[in-house]
Amino acid sequence: MAGAVGATYHRATCASGARESECRRPREFHARTTRSVAVTWSRAAMSADATPVVTLFGPALDVGAPVPVPGAPVASPGAGEPLGDTLAALVADAGGASLERRPREPLPWEARLMIALGLLPADTGAGARSAVPLARLVGDADLPSTGGHRVVADFVSLSPGRDEATLAPTEALDLKPTESAALAAAANALLAADGIAFVRGRSGRWYLEGLAAAGLDTAPAHFLARREIGEHWPASAEAAPWRRLMAEIEMLWHAHPVNEAREARGAPPVNGVWFWGGAAPPPAIRPVGTAVATVLADDPFARVLAAHAGAVVLPVATPFDEALAGCAGDALLVVDLGPYSAWLGNDGEALDAARANSLASLVRPALAAVATGRASAVTLLGDAGEAHVGAPPPRGWVARLFGRETRRASP
Repeated sequence: MAGAVGATYHRATCASGARESECRRPREFHARTTRSVAVTWSRAAMSADATPVVTLFGPALDVGAPVPVPGAPVASPGAGEPLGDTLAALVADAGGASLERRPREPLPWEARLMIALGLLPADTGAGARSAVPLARLVGDADLPSTGGHRVVADFVSLSPGRDEATLAPTEALDLKPTESAALAAAANALLAADGIAFVRGRSGRWYLEGLAAAGLDTAPAHFLARREIGEHWPASAEAAPWRRLMAEIEMLWHAHPVNEAREARGAPPVNGVWFWGGAAPPPAIRPVGTAVATVLADDPFARVLAAHAGAVVLPVATPFDEALAGCAGDALLVVDLGPYSAWLGNDGEALDAARANSLASLVRPALAAVATGRASAVTLLGDAGEAHVGAPPPRGWVARLFGRETRRASP
């Protein structure tokens, strides 16, 4: 529009017989103005792009109190208050920032992190649950690399429900190393002829080696904690060997002396294995021109995955403001699993304490960063939903220029 007006004025002026210098002025003025506006908007865009978006991965921030594992009491009940009401109050105090809550399809935090790092398409959907390459990325650091097939093998407790079984993960079982070693030895004796074996990594995590992960489209065991597992069972024809193996181990361990001793002391049985994490690592290709993310994480998989994606990796204990100020790109991703570990372990008091720590060290500083313009937005990703906190509405341009609000003059 501005260009059309300038051209019309230029033609009219020159047609009236004006001097050549006068004919050039509108054209030069328009060119200078256009360049000035373009530079101004370019600088504004650069400034906006330079303000990081903060994403906090907190899979236990939106759940209630821990649910007891059948056969075992909750370690300590705690208050189990979800973050919702507290977050709303914090946002209200954060200078008028906007808060929007949205439901999300439940996904493991590992899959959400892969999406945030550009390693999975955002529209992968439920298929993202089985796309976690933990055995390949972490297993090679946890065990001597054999170059063969390897998947994660989590020892679990399966309890029959009204319609289908529910799963309690390893974190909820108080499983002693000697118990898991005895159970694995019994399984290895059964599987030796097939060239399949359970092996324990330096971290204490168990893996199964020797069976290809074809058809093993399973989610992480922790993601299935206290869920009915029918829809998550490996159901394809390719997964038939995995279903047979899981059934054989369940029968083998049912009357094992380890479980007899656990029953005597009131602990839930360890009567199954959940295999997962055998996906191939996605290629770490960052599009040209995209910035490097900064990731705060302590979990081994989160750190290895972030490094695989070319991100800058720092510990969660890094002061938030320091991490934000040194953020190399336009994304600061924080993987805060303290509350989640407490929830998985049925420890309500530890869950309350971990949530309080997350609020003080991460959530409050992140909201303050949005209110002061040091971050453009904060997204908190829970188990099945998210909360998006945006910047307060901008003031008028005069107020931004002079640093104060202006009042309309009275007539």
